[in-house]
Amino acid sequence: MDRTNIIEQINRASLKLLLPLSVERTYKTIVHEAIGLARADCGAITLEKEGELKRAYLTHGFINKIKIQPHGFHYRVFRTHKPHVFNYRSLSVFRPDIIKFGVRLIVIIPLSYKKSAIGVFSLYFKNRDDYPAADLHPLILFGAMASLAIKKAQFYEETGSALADRDEFLSLAAHELRTPLTAISGYVQLLHKRLNHKKTVEANWVRALLHENNRMTSLMEELLEISRLQAGRLTFMFKESDFGKIMSDTISQIKKYYPERKIVYEHAPEKPVIIVGDTKKLARALFGLIENAIIYSSDNQPVILDLRSNASLLTLMIEDRGKGINPKELAKIFKGFYKSADAEKGLGMGLYLAKNIIEKHQGSLSIKSGAKGTMAKIKLPLVI
Repeated sequence: MDRTNIIEQINRASLKLLLPLSVERTYKTIVHEAIGLARADCGAITLEKEGELKRAYLTHGFINKIKIQPHGFHYRVFRTHKPHVFNYRSLSVFRPDIIKFGVRLIVIIPLSYKKSAIGVFSLYFKNRDDYPAADLHPLILFGAMASLAIKKAQFYEETGSALADRDEFLSLAAHELRTPLTAISGYVQLLHKRLNHKKTVEANWVRALLHENNRMTSLMEELLEISRLQAGRLTFMFKESDFGKIMSDTISQIKKYYPERKIVYEHAPEKPVIIVGDTKKLARALFGLIENAIIYSSDNQPVILDLRSNASLLTLMIEDRGKGINPKELAKIFKGFYKSADAEKGLGMGLYLAKNIIEKHQGSLSIKSGAKGTMAKIKLPLVI
């Protein structure tokens, strides 16, 4: 073999295996690259599954007719972790059934990961009778790369499946919990209406129940929105709306949840600030961002809202005086289900949802944080 050419071929094959391929596409790429590398006629990948070797991919139908024997060629390579060449003579003695398909030579290369065998790939030759031991080295090297590619693809597939199961569970859980929660919420609100003005232990219990009920309701709504968003079913009802009105309504709602917290609304608009948007979705995004500012700052520090606009753009800044976000975590905060090490509440989906909602409105959300607090900045286009 031309060593320089072989190295170039292995490099090209390796680059292909670095791509984000599906499991099936990975198997196909490995086999076809190995065929090209060895100039074989056809090939197959055989992997261990539930204690048996089973073919995962093959290039020609006749290979599937070749039975994998428990003490045969494939198992020998699988168990010893050593490549082997089976020539015409050994085939005619031990596997004459293979010769009838025109095969004169088989090369089988082990596949292993972390010193554990995972399978083999086999190459079939119809016009070649020998394969020098020196020519096996490039195939052994390629086998090591192929093993890593297989495990990578399998891990990605397993992770994707686990995430899909998680998302489906959360969606179902949110829907199932919504009905009993609605009933509980109704009774808690009735009790609060009756006892709110009293200074008894029972009234304090009900106020605490109302607060936790509101928080649970908010979490359920967030879960439902996230499940719709990830399934591509989150719909938006766009219309011309006054962003100042959305802001004032959201602040009123926040004060019901956090009556003791001070919110300073600077530069509140005197005239309508008209945008095209979904008022409910924007209110949810704003609520989550303001609530974050409240949760991650001390009780005696105000949350400052600053709304400004020019002819074509509005800018809202939500600022707290808390301890800030660790710079290492700042790049991860918009990922779904990501929670910082010191997070005490929530599902880690609030910023993810808010960013998606704002971007659906052709706007942007950015977060800046330092030792003396955090600022979320929203930009949205105005109706011109």
